[in-house]
Amino acid sequence: YGRTLAYVFTADGLLLQQALLQQGFAMARVYQEHPFWECFAELEQQARTQNAGLWQFEDYAPKATSAIGQQDLNQYRLVRGVVTDFERKGQYLWLILDDNFYVGIPQAGSGNFSKVLALNSLKRAVVVRGKLYFSYKKWQIIVSHPSQISFENPP
Repeated sequence: YGRTLAYVFTADGLLLQQALLQQGFAMARVYQEHPFWECFAELEQQARTQNAGLWQFEDYAPKATSAIGQQDLNQYRLVRGVVTDFERKGQYLWLILDDNFYVGIPQAGSGNFSKVLALNSLKRAVVVRGKLYFSYKKWQIIVSHPSQISFENPP
């Protein structure tokens, strides 16, 4: 997109992105590979669990798959569901949430998603982030990076 991504530090040496995530005033979003994505995702998840900052408001909370509607079409959303199945179809591996919501993982990059595609993922709650599409009578998000899928509870 022709923009510069940077890390900002305060005069005290505090990473600004880290502080915003910890206080619940930012969302971890990966635009390219960088070494801190797992740390940022964990900080966001902790803030979400604690209902810190913006996460205390319903508009910022992940939506249940059953709550997705026409107003969400083509919008960037966080969606919560339980993994009920996997499916291989076309160029995607599909993670199916709540039997009715599809998360597309490109087969070409599926090796990056090994934690998500493991059998112990079945029946686990996840939060998926991305742009919502409605295609073939199904709601779906196509993911490009593992940071877009996070488990809600440890195994």
